[in-house]
Amino acid sequence: MGTPVASTNPGNMDIAYLDLGGGRNTRKDPHAIKRNQLAVSINGWIPAANSFGKRPGNSALLAATATGSAAPGSGLVVVRFNDVSNVIVQSAGHLYAAQVTDAAFTSIATGVNSSAKLLNAAQIYDPAQTATCAFIVNGHDAPRIWEGPGNSCVSLTSASAPLNHSGSAVITPAYVMSFFNSIWYSGEPTEPTAVYISDPTAPESFTYGGNLPGAAYLGYFIGFNDGVAGGNITGIMPISASSVMIYKESAIYRMDHIGYYGDIGPWDVNLVSATVGCVSPKSLVNFDTFHVFLGQDGVYTCDGQNISQRPISDNNPDLFEGYTAAILDRTTAVGVRYGGSRYLLFYDNGGL
Repeated sequence: MGTPVASTNPGNMDIAYLDLGGGRNTRKDPHAIKRNQLAVSINGWIPAANSFGKRPGNSALLAATATGSAAPGSGLVVVRFNDVSNVIVQSAGHLYAAQVTDAAFTSIATGVNSSAKLLNAAQIYDPAQTATCAFIVNGHDAPRIWEGPGNSCVSLTSASAPLNHSGSAVITPAYVMSFFNSIWYSGEPTEPTAVYISDPTAPESFTYGGNLPGAAYLGYFIGFNDGVAGGNITGIMPISASSVMIYKESAIYRMDHIGYYGDIGPWDVNLVSATVGCVSPKSLVNFDTFHVFLGQDGVYTCDGQNISQRPISDNNPDLFEGYTAAILDRTTAVGVRYGGSRYLLFYDNGGL
């Protein structure tokens, strides 16, 4: 005989949930395909935090006759000056820039390392230039600053950026962001676990990092020799007003500010995951209260405290499982946010 509770139990209940499957489910939820499909083709650009802004596919990102280098671009970012978007493209040893209404790109930097494949930028007011500047990095060259249309990029020197492991050359970081009134760098090839944080409101001044006051500047070394063996840093992104997530190849850390707002530091480093990390820098996407990224065995979420127990891409086994997996080179995957959904672009043997 059933208990009173069992006798009145109506059975299973359907619980609504946010579907991040991207409209491509092969194991279950076939209804999600139509719900997540895009109605029109779209193009996008990265306005901030590696989160794509979107516009209809029938609205050109740039004027149709825009010209620049004849060579392919190896990186693209978008910055804004005077409320106008400026597209910056890395191509053939140059950085080219164009406003969305321009008919042609203008070279704003020469001598760009031809091996550079990533391009990232962050904007912050720079009192040394008395202007809001874009800080541009690519993992091979010293950081460059750009004051916007009509100006050329200026490469930072040892007077305005940290030194690398040799102690005699400026860092060449792959990642940059503005946060807590400071500019943040990471992805320096000679110190792949280091995070460099400028003095508050002074993005060209580095006087106190993960070292004692008064010593030569030293960055924060995240997970260095802590036994986790998380690999190199592959991305940095804020998760709250006072915390930043540090993604490594197979580990995740969180840096929490434990001083007063406006202080240089200190920052407390906490381990979030010792087994899962972000394998593709461009797969990291910022949602309102969590991040989404590509791990070695699938797509995960992280809310700053925990990661999803299972990959949210479990419904797509053909992408990640076995020797026939569609995503072979997972270091080049690109994440795209579109409203409440997330899409993962990748190259396989047949193309994109």
